Amino acid sequence: MKPLRPPDSLHLQAARGWLELENHVEAGKELEEITPRARAHPEVVLVRWAFHTYAGNSRAALDTASELVRLRPHDLVARLGLSISLHELKRTKEALDNLLAVEDKFSDSALLYFDLARYECQLGRLDDARARLRLLFEVDRRLFKELALSEPDLEPLWKEIRLRGKGRK
Repeated sequence: MKPLRPPDSLHLQAARGWLELENHVEAGKELEEITPRARAHPEVVLVRWAFHTYAGNSRAALDTASELVRLRPHDLVARLGLSISLHELKRTKEALDNLLAVEDKFSDSALLYFDLARYECQLGRLDDARARLRLLFEVDRRLFKELALSEPDLEPLWKEIRLRGKGRK
């Protein structure tokens, strides 16, 4: 797809900036300024998903993530967004299945394995979650341990994760 051109590209850039500043209201105003034809551009759809997510509109976020997956079926970011939205709506099994469907294509992605561990943990598949976390800890123990200990979805494994950092395997 062709890159966006001004003024649409400038409104998109401004919307991203507002989201980084955690101001979804201003981001929404910038998104409204994008021409109707450009609103179907995958980069705009991705920012719209982030906007709905930050605004707490889970249903709109899911619809937007589904649109993004339709536009970019082989894009990991689109798949992660769809799973995040499904999980927010308590559809965690679907979130997991969505990522498992593309696991082979993105086997080098730490984000994919982190999210798989989160969803497996929430579904009570603790052995699978542990295996995914072990792989992540081999990549960067300190980073992923800190991330795992700050992720509420992994709370059932927090005690084990803390112990593993004290020299236990």
